[in-house]
Amino acid sequence: MVKVPQVLAHLLTFGLAGVFVSCAGTKPTPPMFEGRKISKLTIRPGWREGVDEKRIRTLLERELGPTYADARIDRAISAVMDTGFVDDVRLLAEPTGNGVALIAEIKPRPPMGPSGFVGNTAFSDACLAKASGIQGVVPMGPKTIETGRKNIEAFYRQYGYKQVKVSGDFPKRMTLARALHEGEFRFMIEEGPQSGS
Repeated sequence: MVKVPQVLAHLLTFGLAGVFVSCAGTKPTPPMFEGRKISKLTIRPGWREGVDEKRIRTLLERELGPTYADARIDRAISAVMDTGFVDDVRLLAEPTGNGVALIAEIKPRPPMGPSGFVGNTAFSDACLAKASGIQGVVPMGPKTIETGRKNIEAFYRQYGYKQVKVSGDFPKRMTLARALHEGEFRFMIEEGPQSGS
C-alpha cells in the first residue's frame, strides 16, 4: 500500500472539498439576451385553420423589433392577445451564435363560427344550423364554411328549392378569419321558388 504524505492528503481533501463547496454555492446564470439581434422567429406547428398566421407574425415582428428587449417582449405578447384570436402566447428564447432565436407558442381561440342566416323564410336559423353540419366544428375556416354552404343547399333542394343559392357574407373591413372569430360571418340565402316534389 502506498502512503500519501499527510500534507498532500490534507491538500487533496480540503482542496476537493473547496471545489465542491464553490460549485454548490453558485447557480447557473441564464443567458443574457438583452440587446442581442433577433436572428429568427418561429411559430410552433399546430396552427389552426382560420387564424391569420401572417397577421400574427407581422404583428410580432413589428412589436419585437430587430433586437431582443424584455419590454418589447411584453408589448408583443400583449399586442397578440389584443387581437382576440388567441387564448395564450408564450415566447421562448434560445441563443444562436451572437443572436437569439425566438419561438412563439400560440394557443388559438376557437372561432365562434357563423352568427346566423339572412334571407331564409322556409326554415328557421336553428334548423339551418343543424342542416349545415358545422355546428361546434373546430377549427372553423374556409373549408368548413364551404362544407356548410353545400350542406344547406342540399337540404333546401331536398325540399323542392332547386334554384337555391347560398353564399357567405362578412364586413369588408374584416378577413374571413376575423369575421369567424368575432361572430360577424353570415350565410346569405336566396331560396328561389319551391317546386313540387
